[in-house]
Amino acid sequence: MASGEIINHDRARGKGVVVRRRRGLVVLACAVVSGLGLTPARAEYPDKIIKIVVPFAAGGGTDIMARTTAQEIQTDLGKSVIIENKPGAGTIIGTQTVATSEPDGYSLLMATFAHAVNPSLYKKLPFDPHKDFAAVSLIARSFNIVVVNPASKINSISDLIAEAKANPGKLNFGTFGTGTSAHLAGELFNAMAKVKMTAVPYKGAAPAISDLLGGQIDVMFTTVASAASLVAAGQLRALAVTSAERSAAFPQLPAVAEAGVPGYAAESWYGLYAPAKTPAPVIARLNQAIAKAVQSGAFKKLEAKRPHHGRRRSGTARSLCRAGGGTLAQAGQGRQHRGAIGQQEGACALPEHCASTLRYLSSLECFARSDDSPHSETARTVSPLVRLSGVSNSIRCPTERPIRAAPTGVRIETRLSSMFASCG
Repeated sequence: MASGEIINHDRARGKGVVVRRRRGLVVLACAVVSGLGLTPARAEYPDKIIKIVVPFAAGGGTDIMARTTAQEIQTDLGKSVIIENKPGAGTIIGTQTVATSEPDGYSLLMATFAHAVNPSLYKKLPFDPHKDFAAVSLIARSFNIVVVNPASKINSISDLIAEAKANPGKLNFGTFGTGTSAHLAGELFNAMAKVKMTAVPYKGAAPAISDLLGGQIDVMFTTVASAASLVAAGQLRALAVTSAERSAAFPQLPAVAEAGVPGYAAESWYGLYAPAKTPAPVIARLNQAIAKAVQSGAFKKLEAKRPHHGRRRSGTARSLCRAGGGTLAQAGQGRQHRGAIGQQEGACALPEHCASTLRYLSSLECFARSDDSPHSETARTVSPLVRLSGVSNSIRCPTERPIRAAPTGVRIETRLSSMFASCG
């Protein structure tokens, strides 16, 4: 019996061990299943609010472009898209914000060609426009408009040239930052008209125009979006458009080229960027949303007023890249004005880097085309500053930017002119 009891005890103990082991396995299995259940599946993009950073003050052309884009793409994406204005330092502050953001598609940059030109204007930037950003899409292009205060005695481009030659260095033109379209258009005018006007930088078009209205600055080569309504209301006097030819949107205004500066042409663009290493599917989704946005009623309404000037190239590369003196006006030189952001450190001569800047700008067209392999073919068209500088369209798209425009083959681009003529 004793032996049997021992055997029975061992069996019982064995059963107990088995039971305990089985229970332990059940508990472990439950823990694993429970753990798997607690691991969230990767959410489909987007699943939260998207932010577009505008490196200019509110109210200017880039801000309006960003808000129009946000309004349209949020419908397709199904999530709110908000605007955050971070002006200053010739777009550097806002641009750096996006460069250092998480590469998840929720922080985007509405850029202008200042984004591509700044490496040629500053010896050192806190980011690399090539390596720190992923291109999403070229959205739109636009020429600028030359405006003065209605009280000014300057009534034409010829008057402006005469006044600038009579008072070298005393006339000033407002810009919305070093390297912006307003800045480079003015400097190109200086070079080609052989005059010397001083650039005064602001944090955006709105504060610059405010000073133009107040008489603190003399002239602006500003965006149509920021000035059209003021021109229509008689609060600003328009002298000319900066497109290569007269615009159908402003038939009463001559092009600068026909008004006294042969060959002059200056256009700007708007493009959307994400931080580098943003997942390709996210870039593609944003790109798809923009492809739809530029075909929307809002964009078509704007596009209906676009100018139909041709692709004639101005042949002004030598004027821009070999301009007398060789440097773009330093921000903050000359008189200080309310709204100016002061002298920008590190600004350097454009001619030293002109070719590389133009090559980089031409790559913007590469991802704006609808070809399946835009990086392997010669760009059929070139970016505004490339056209402005007379560079031929034989520049090849770099292989590191094989970004398609849209799977539907839609060209992601719309020309802009008096697009926001009704805005305040």
